[in-house]
Amino acid sequence: MRKILMVAAAVAALTTGAASAQEVTTTAASEGTSNTSFRGFRLEGNVGGDRFQSQGRHDDKFGYGGTIGFDGVIADRIVVGPEATYWRANNWTENCGAASGGSVCHKSF
Repeated sequence: MRKILMVAAAVAALTTGAASAQEVTTTAASEGTSNTSFRGFRLEGNVGGDRFQSQGRHDDKFGYGGTIGFDGVIADRIVVGPEATYWRANNWTENCGAASGGSVCHKSF
């Protein structure tokens, strides 16, 4: 798993480039309008790694999920809105141990 993560990090580092900004010109007709495009509903897919660590043990798993939200603009400069996220690692990483005659379980979710 560690080798895969190292290779993925190396590929990501080698494929990065400079971001080019969009040139925006202001005309009399467009004054007073917002130049931001962050508005409305959005839906995102997420994938990644989940590293769970407890009681000196750790476990790495592949995870996936999704996000839904709404973006609104305040005063043509501030983007705000609610967001809900779901994330699931494969087989829900869990670590259980004995404690005072019972058991204590730590779980990633």
